[in-house]
Amino acid sequence: MKRIFLSFLIFIFLILTVVVFFLATKGYETDRFNKFISNEIEKKEKNLNVDLTKIKVKIDLKNLNLFLSTKKPKITFYNADLPISEFSVYLDFLSLFKKDPKIKKTLVMTEEVDILDFKKAVIRIKPSNFKSFILNNVQKGKLKSDIDLSFGDNFEINNYKIKGYLKNTDVLINKKIEIKNTNLNFIADNEIILINSISANVYGIPITNGNIEVDIKENYTITGSINSVVEFNEKKLIKIIPKFENLEFLNNEINFSLNSVNNFNLVFSNSLKLKEYNYSLDGVIEKGKINFNNVYKTQFLKNDIKALNLKKTKVKFTLDNKKNILELEGNYALNSKKDFENFKIKNEFKKGKINLNINLNLKEHFIIDFINYSKTSNKIGKINADISFVENEIDINHIEYSEGKNLISLNKFNINKKSQIKRFKNIKVKTFKEDKQNNNFEVLFGKKLIIKGKSYDSSNLIKNINKKGNGNLFRKINKEVNISFDTIFTKFTKSLNNFNLIGKIEKGKFVKISSKSEFSEDRYLDISLKNDPNSRKKILEVYSSFAKPLLVDFNFFKGIEDGQLVFTSSFDDKESTSNLQIKDFKVLNAPAFAKLLALADLTGPAVLLSGEGLTFDSLEIKFKDDKSVRTVEEIYAVGPSITILMEGYIENKSGLTSLRGTMVPAKEINKLISKIPVLGEILIGKEVGEGVFGVSFKMKGPPGNIKTTVNPIKTLTPRFITRALEKRKKENKK
Repeated sequence: MKRIFLSFLIFIFLILTVVVFFLATKGYETDRFNKFISNEIEKKEKNLNVDLTKIKVKIDLKNLNLFLSTKKPKITFYNADLPISEFSVYLDFLSLFKKDPKIKKTLVMTEEVDILDFKKAVIRIKPSNFKSFILNNVQKGKLKSDIDLSFGDNFEINNYKIKGYLKNTDVLINKKIEIKNTNLNFIADNEIILINSISANVYGIPITNGNIEVDIKENYTITGSINSVVEFNEKKLIKIIPKFENLEFLNNEINFSLNSVNNFNLVFSNSLKLKEYNYSLDGVIEKGKINFNNVYKTQFLKNDIKALNLKKTKVKFTLDNKKNILELEGNYALNSKKDFENFKIKNEFKKGKINLNINLNLKEHFIIDFINYSKTSNKIGKINADISFVENEIDINHIEYSEGKNLISLNKFNINKKSQIKRFKNIKVKTFKEDKQNNNFEVLFGKKLIIKGKSYDSSNLIKNINKKGNGNLFRKINKEVNISFDTIFTKFTKSLNNFNLIGKIEKGKFVKISSKSEFSEDRYLDISLKNDPNSRKKILEVYSSFAKPLLVDFNFFKGIEDGQLVFTSSFDDKESTSNLQIKDFKVLNAPAFAKLLALADLTGPAVLLSGEGLTFDSLEIKFKDDKSVRTVEEIYAVGPSITILMEGYIENKSGLTSLRGTMVPAKEINKLISKIPVLGEILIGKEVGEGVFGVSFKMKGPPGNIKTTVNPIKTLTPRFITRALEKRKKENKK
């Protein structure tokens, strides 16, 4: 009996082993569990209908679960068919012997589904951020996924795992940003989402080989890395940064390529509010070019900037909650596709403030005309700058330019939104011209504005002072001024020595000046500026033992040598009345005078061009200035050989010049005066000529194209005679 019972147990065990082995490997198809599974699912979701085909039953020995699976079940959600390729259920094996079998987890494998069909199912689920994003932001594409759901005792979802892919999907982030042709693989559970093999296109920018990780344990933390190779042009940039579509810079022709790696980290709250963010770009511009539609002009470069070329330029960009940093380091060339020089720019910006650091080599022909400094393109200059932009103001913390022994530095400048200097610490200048030092001075801004040094090159000073349209950079400065130089170089062969000036500036303009300096022991330059006690105007007086240094930049006086100069002017912000006198001077190699004398057929051109020149006793110019025109009331020149009287005007805006006058040889004037009864005999004796001859002339035209016409005369105007008599009376008194 025992033997029979043992044999029976062994037989049962063998049968069970065979059955378990069969169920664990091959499985058994049945429809016995169909109704149970459908009912359990519909208990959880009433609008989810499940119609199963035959179910294959297998045993999971490792977890003691009964594994039920079916192929292509008919599942509908709110009457929308779900394309399920396989549906599997894991039952707790021990619960099969109880009243209510327990489902531990399900596995759903979908076929590739069109996003538009997927939306039909999503529209029926409860409102959520996920639903809103799918319906409003995902436009088209394909989706395939495998969903693994684990359940608790009451059929609630304890855990889940989802994996799959998106193919050719378009995602609209907002009205301006659209991500096209998105392809990616994903895997997710209730703690983390992993996305890899990302490829997409944003505004024509290809994104390749990207990966993203989303940690959803507490907050939503998204980290990722994306590679991209971008071909930029001005049209693409306008799409990328639409807020700046009216930016003038984007009107230029722009072409460059950027190969970059983009890393980012985003932290969202449970309500999807952005709490923290960090983005970094690390890339290289192999080659780039910007052709400017309107050339950039600057007074510091001899050549206008028509194009900017870049090559092998590293780009780094960091963006986070606190600050943003853009760094460029590489090679650049202006206008040319060769002769590249190194540069490095670091731009750090955060809310309300931008800090810019610049280090570059400068090959271009560089000019600072105000101090007569020039660097040709065969030499390399270096510029280092630290500049901050804060609330529409500019803080120039430091700018330094160096080239060989030349050094120029500006420190602690503050400039307001109207480009007016409010304050600064100091300016230091040391330059050389033809290996000889021509500038060595310092400007200090304290209780007083102090300018002092060994030398200053003023060769171009008057030319720069007379430039118009630059505004008043120093309008915010109100200070007493002290200026002292050992030597001031001029275009004249003689330099000024021991230059000293004390004065006062109000709203950026001198209101008081007292200045003395010397050309030599007995030759001086004196300048004074004071208020007129009888009016609100200022009175400027200038005396120079040498006239040429103050006149060399004015074409009208070209060719004047020697002479003493006295200049007085009464002026305010609207108009001025001025008088210029030059005594005992010569006119040498003056093209305008030579042309006038030649047209008049008077003796003199040969002398004028021979080197001896025409000698004049005096020249007096009376003129008035307002905002539109300079009115020349009188130009009267008297010399042993010739006398000239002129009047006219010069338009400020166009430069159009219109002068008319009379020119008479001195001997003809003597003849005229001698004919005047009694007075003529007293002034020049009884010798009488045979008549008076001279010329009248007109000079008119724009700058560089003034035409001169001459007509002979035999009768002089009363005004000319009056001025000649006045001059002769003064000479006789002396």
